[in-house]
Amino acid sequence: MTVVNPQTDNKYLFYSFIEREPSLHLEAWYKQLKKQNQPIKSEYLSALLQKIETGYFENPLKNIKQHDFDFIAIDFETVNPSRLSACAIGLAYFKSDRLIKTEKHLIKPPSDQRFDSKICKFHGITESHVANEPTFEELWRNHLINQFNETLIVFHNASMDLSVLKQSLNYYEIDEYRFDYLDTMRIAGLAGLPKKLKDLSSHFGIELNDHHNPEIDAKVCGEIFIQLQSIFPDYKEVIDELPQINTSSEKGYGYSVREKFEEKFEEFEEENEEIIEEFRVTEVELEDIQISGSAFLFTGEMNFDREFCKNFIIENGGEIKSGISKKLDYLVLGSSYGWSKVQKLEDYNYNKGGDIRILHEEDFEKLLNKY
Repeated sequence: MTVVNPQTDNKYLFYSFIEREPSLHLEAWYKQLKKQNQPIKSEYLSALLQKIETGYFENPLKNIKQHDFDFIAIDFETVNPSRLSACAIGLAYFKSDRLIKTEKHLIKPPSDQRFDSKICKFHGITESHVANEPTFEELWRNHLINQFNETLIVFHNASMDLSVLKQSLNYYEIDEYRFDYLDTMRIAGLAGLPKKLKDLSSHFGIELNDHHNPEIDAKVCGEIFIQLQSIFPDYKEVIDELPQINTSSEKGYGYSVREKFEEKFEEFEEENEEIIEEFRVTEVELEDIQISGSAFLFTGEMNFDREFCKNFIIENGGEIKSGISKKLDYLVLGSSYGWSKVQKLEDYNYNKGGDIRILHEEDFEKLLNKY
């Protein structure tokens, strides 16, 4: 029997342990705890005694419903360098700065994705482990859709995990999703802290005892985010949105984002097109842009690596900003850009003394070529 720390903050883990283990095993474990004078939380003790006395206990957290949490931290593992080769996902659910539960789901990658032995060695997941597991599409339809939509999703290194998520959604032509997301690696960089998960966990004294186990990595990512909130209180300014509207309510999945948000998003889409057209740099302005002394903000997915783009600006004397403000000079839009940033840009330009210009990704590529 693999026991659980009777003082753990992970209620879901403890209750699952009580639900799973036979009452005779738990009774022997309880006697050992008392003999060794090990403390046990009162709420856990009630669950333990119920199982010992009645032989029955059901984890009250296993049927957690959407929005019973503040955010979900997630982590993917893949079987090769392709972002389409997800073989596992870990999820950690947090409420009021406390871990509620964690999950790990194995995923069967698309059939054309080869298993790279060097990469699989890190996480220990092989082809045989996922042969009978659900595809990402099946996992999404049966579980993830009800957790992700209208939720804040927290990644560590979104350039990896967000890309895996987006590639998987696109591959299976899933379009009924909408959620906010942020990257703890990005926040750590803005706060002047180490960027690697292992280094950050060490900095905050958070145990990382099974790196590349996605369930553990997701839990640590969430705990790091809680610490970062106090160090970087402006973290909400780096929250981005991944909206994709389901254009049909006839798919039969019992959920249609379009039905709820159609009117709102049509309005925002039209407004943003007008704002972008009004404040986008002209060809003449693009030729005259001087990076040195100018402040840039990136939003959305870029064809070039985001860190490369930022380093390019910094190396040429520019500055990277974390959010919209009147000190910003240029907002660079990649695909799936944050619509709220465009709305804020208009507000600053009209009402707060801003003079922020917009560059589409192709404009930024021309700037790269110019330098």
